[in-house]
Amino acid sequence: MEKITLVVLLLLDISFCSHAQSKKKSFVQKDMFSVSAGLAGGALVAHPLQDVFVKGSTEFFMEKRISLRADVYAFLPDYNFEGQLQKNTSLFLGAAYHFPYLRWDTYMSLQPGIAFAGLSSGNTAEKVKTGIVPVFEINGGVSYYIRNNLHMYIAAGYVHGNYYPEEAFAFLLDEVRIMGGIGINVNFNRYAPYERRRVRF
Repeated sequence: MEKITLVVLLLLDISFCSHAQSKKKSFVQKDMFSVSAGLAGGALVAHPLQDVFVKGSTEFFMEKRISLRADVYAFLPDYNFEGQLQKNTSLFLGAAYHFPYLRWDTYMSLQPGIAFAGLSSGNTAEKVKTGIVPVFEINGGVSYYIRNNLHMYIAAGYVHGNYYPEEAFAFLLDEVRIMGGIGINVNFNRYAPYERRRVRF
């Protein structure tokens, strides 16, 4: 419960702090596309287990404040531990709301997705019981655009889902995740940064 409360407070703090500054000109504009990669670490809420992921993201800004994004978490298993998750790769697709300020961009996103979960009953890959599980993620973070085509980010999120390796047994996939990485971005708007404007009819 403490982990959930910490993530909620962090996401609210990101939103409130950036809202007061969001009226100033920002680097983030409509029609920007970005791709990023990084690492993510997770701690399961109901189990004393920690996960490590390689994370990749793509994002397209339909408006300065609204974007569509897709995230993939590639799970890195450890077969030396019996009775823990050995598969937990997940895919998410959803929308994000942004609070841009100069070269900073704070955001919150809501994303449904699927997880390819597998619970180990031994210390070999052959004993992993696998399944496809619907999951949901709420995520918030901060990006900084170092150069016109390069940015870095840090973020935190909460993932919810239930995995049923047996009919009468549910393995709770709820997890707090912290992540960071770098990415590249391209502005398809034909105006230069800080000078973009909406076409008027």
